[in-house]
Amino acid sequence: MVVVQVEQMMGAGIILMAFDGKIPMILGLIGDSDHRQRHSAIYDLPKGTEDPYESAINCALRETFEETGFEILESELIAGPFVESFLTMWLAVIPISTPITIGKNPVSGKFEHDEYHWLDKQQALQDVYPYLVPFVQWAFQNV
Repeated sequence: MVVVQVEQMMGAGIILMAFDGKIPMILGLIGDSDHRQRHSAIYDLPKGTEDPYESAINCALRETFEETGFEILESELIAGPFVESFLTMWLAVIPISTPITIGKNPVSGKFEHDEYHWLDKQQALQDVYPYLVPFVQWAFQNV
C-alpha cells in the first residue's frame, strides 16, 4: 500500500474589532453566494491562504489588506496568534468609522465578498461560517 501525504493548505488572517459605544463588534464579510451556500452561513472573516514561502503573519497582514482595504501593522495586533486546525488568526481593534473597501481577489479578479457588517457577539456566533466560531469566541474573550 502506498500512502500519499497531502499537504494541508494553511491560512491566516486578522479579526478586526471595533467598539460601538461600549459594545464590542466584529467585522463580518458577507461571503459570495457559493460560500454562503457551502457553509450554510453568511459571514466570513478577513483571511486567506498563505503563498509559498510566506509566513502566517505576512499572509494575515496581506489578506486583511486585500479583503478590507485596511492596512494593519504587526505592532497594532493586540492578541494572537490563535491557531485552530489549518487557520491562524490575530486580533486588532480599529475605529468603527474606519472605511472598509471590499476588494477583488488579485489572482482571480473576482469579488470574494459582497459587503460587510459590524456584528455583535450574538449575531457573529450565529451567522459566521461554522469553522470560524472558535475564532469569534476567542476574539470576544480578548478584546
